[in-house]
Order: sequence, then structure tokens, then C-alpha cells
Amino acid sequence: MEKQLERFRQKLLAQQRILTCFFVGIGAVLAFLNLGARQKLVLSEAGQGFLSGFFSAAELLLIFYTVKLRRAVQNAEACRQMYIAETDECKQSILLRSFACGDLFLMILLLAGIFVASFLNEAVCLTLIITLMAAGCCKLPFKWYFSHRM
Repeated sequence: MEKQLERFRQKLLAQQRILTCFFVGIGAVLAFLNLGARQKLVLSEAGQGFLSGFFSAAELLLIFYTVKLRRAVQNAEACRQMYIAETDECKQSILLRSFACGDLFLMILLLAGIFVASFLNEAVCLTLIITLMAAGCCKLPFKWYFSHRM
């Protein structure tokens, strides 16, 4: 168990480094949007507000997860609890089934949207069709990979 916890701790350290890199990168994008982009980019006020809010929320999430990982790396008991929570088969099964059902529900909603939009607006209908096709094309490689791997 100690060897597995040490491997898990190393994995957490790597994740912490990756999150820190994302934090710096998103911070640079946010600074660019707020300081330099106003003169260089042609963005509406709403678009700039959306992007600023999106990147600020991403920064807050990255801070939250980095602190959580740092606490687990520094405290052996917190690391053990996180390891148990992440390797719990019941939670993994629930997560897998919920994502599968949610994905199917999203596809059905897209199909219903295509049906309704076909009567109202051709551009919206084509956009929804392309979105459905893109979602299907994203699912196919994963289905193929996991069906051959299992």
C-alpha cells in the first residue's frame, strides 16, 4: 500500500505542476485580454466580459484544485483519503454510468433540437446537425479504443 501511495503522490505532484502551468498561461491570457487586447482586438463589450469572466473562473478553479493537491501531497493522511476516494470502484461505476446516460441524453436533445429547428431556421438546423456529427465523431475513436482494450 505504501508503494502505491508513493506512486499516487508522485502523480499528484505532476498534476500540481501541470495545473500551475495552466494557471500561468491562463493568467497571461487574462492579462492580455484586460490590458492589451482592448486596442488590438475587435471584441464587443459582452464578448470581452464573457471571456474575462470565463478565464477568471478558470483561474479560481485552478487555485482550488492546486491547493487541494498541495494539501494531499504535504499530508500523508489527506493523500491516503484522496487515493481511496479516487480508486473507489463504486464511485467510478457511478461516474461512468452517469456520463454514459448524460451523453445519450445530450444526443437525444440535439436530435430534438434538429427536428424543431428544421421548421424554424435552416442555419440553426445545420449548426445542430454539425454539432451532432462532431459529437459522434468524437465518441467513435473512444468507443473503438475501449472496446478493443477491454
